[in-house]
Parts: sequence; C-alpha cells; structure tokens
Amino acid sequence: MTRAARHPAYSALRKRKSVRSIGFTLGAAALVTTLLTGCSGDDGKGPEATLGPKDPTASASSGDAASPTPSPTDPNAAVKQAVLDTYDRMWAEQVKAYGKGSINGTALREYSAGPALADTQIAMDSFKEKGVVTRGAPTHEVTLSGLKPEKKVPWASLTDCLDTTAWKYVYKKTGKPVDMPKDQVLKYVTKVQAEKWGKSWKIVDVKPSNTSC
Repeated sequence: MTRAARHPAYSALRKRKSVRSIGFTLGAAALVTTLLTGCSGDDGKGPEATLGPKDPTASASSGDAASPTPSPTDPNAAVKQAVLDTYDRMWAEQVKAYGKGSINGTALREYSAGPALADTQIAMDSFKEKGVVTRGAPTHEVTLSGLKPEKKVPWASLTDCLDTTAWKYVYKKTGKPVDMPKDQVLKYVTKVQAEKWGKSWKIVDVKPSNTSC
C-alpha cells in the first residue's frame, strides 16, 4: 500500500483513539496530558522494541531540539542525519504551532504525517476552544535507536528525553499560566517513529511515556 493511500485512514484511526481515550487531547509529545493528569502510560512496544542495542554512533545531545551527529564513517550517516534533521525541524514547527494555537503558517506538514500530524491538529482545535497557547520551548536529548533504510517503506525510531520545564502553557487573552498538576512529569521518555514517504522523511508517531529521564 502506498503512503498516499495509507495516510488518511492511519490518521483517522489515531484521531478516534485519541478522542476516545483522552477527550481533550493536546497532541504531540505529551501535550496530550500536560493540561490534564500527566503523561500517559506506554508499554514501549513497537518497531524499536525488536531492535538490538542502541546505535553507538548516535549518542544523545542536549539543547533546543538538539540531535546527535552520526559518524561520517557510518555508511548510513547521511540517512541518519536526514532523520534527525527532520525531527529537529518538526519540533521547530511544533513550537510555532503551539505558540499561536494553529498549524496555519507553519511548515509542519513537510515534516510530520499520520498520527503525529493528526494529534497536532486535534491539539490545535482544543487550544482554540480553551484559549490556550504556549510560551518558550522544550529541550531534547535524542538517540536514533533503530533504522531500516532497506525496507520498502524505510523507517527509523528515535528515543527522546523530552524536557518541557521551560515550555509554559498560558491563556492567550490574559497571559496567565494554566494551572498544572503538582505531580506533573516534566522530563520524560518519548518514543518516535519516522518513515520515508517518497523522497522525504516524515515523523509519523510521537508517543510520550510516564517514564522520567
């Protein structure tokens, strides 16, 4: 099945799950639960669960959407860098979208698709309804934990230690902060899936966990 044929159904399925299980969903990378009760559970299963040890050439780094740089001697270095760059750019566009409560005027569709994009759109609808936007940005420690570039649909998995401490949620009209749960986990493991659609890598799934890091 081609990516174009899969995408609408794939997104719709995730949207139904998100609405049924959470109701007020805030989308990407644990905004799903930030305004509610904390990070949702994750059994950690998925493509990355069957992989071997983490790639030693992709050591974690920190900073605002910072990513490790693959070794230039790695035959897959260019592919890995493309995946990491896509994740960086996706987050840059996510921050823009959450900062104004809309994906309009962002390049988010260039870097995300499937459930990841669907969740963000759901979040934007919720943001508009609640009058909420964000200020600041999260930081990241990213590891490329799996890569299968030879597949018919090449895929990669990443593990991110996502730190939302400096990402604040406020009411757009007043600038007042949104009340947060006192036990809210602010720095946690996030599992990410990417796929290559045509010539471009896309982030297709972002799953926060309740595991702190």
